[in-house]
Amino acid sequence: MRMWKRIQWGLMISIFGIVMWVAAPTTAVAEGMAYRELPVGVTVRIDDRNTTTVGVAITPGECLRVELLAAGGTGYDWVIDNTALQLLEVKYHTEAPVLHANGFTGGPVRTVFILQAKEGVRGKETVVFSLRRPWEPAGMAARHVYCDVRVRNGASISAAAM
Repeated sequence: MRMWKRIQWGLMISIFGIVMWVAAPTTAVAEGMAYRELPVGVTVRIDDRNTTTVGVAITPGECLRVELLAAGGTGYDWVIDNTALQLLEVKYHTEAPVLHANGFTGGPVRTVFILQAKEGVRGKETVVFSLRRPWEPAGMAARHVYCDVRVRNGASISAAAM
């Protein structure tokens, strides 16, 4: 009887281990997939240091993806200065090192913001991105990028078409 109890416990622990081995990666993937399901209409990539202002137009419910580069390991991060946005809502924000062709990381870091236009609103709003250290005030930013977003009816258009 004692041997049968050990076998039962061994089977239960094995089944639990298998379930956890299968379920754990799927829950982690599901958490990261939420932002990928957002309807991104326009992507703006700011790689050039001379770019200070971009303009885009999106429709209500549609998302704008903004990608900005910064030097890794310097303490400087891209942040949105005007957080009290009326037409847009920040849905996603992340930073990741840029992989080089040889597969090694290092150097630049790409910061991604996904902003969604609120339903039922129209108008124009400027989103101010600043490259600064978190403990410094907005006025001490090393760089600013201004993104003029127009929320309107119809199809989305990028800065080149405006």
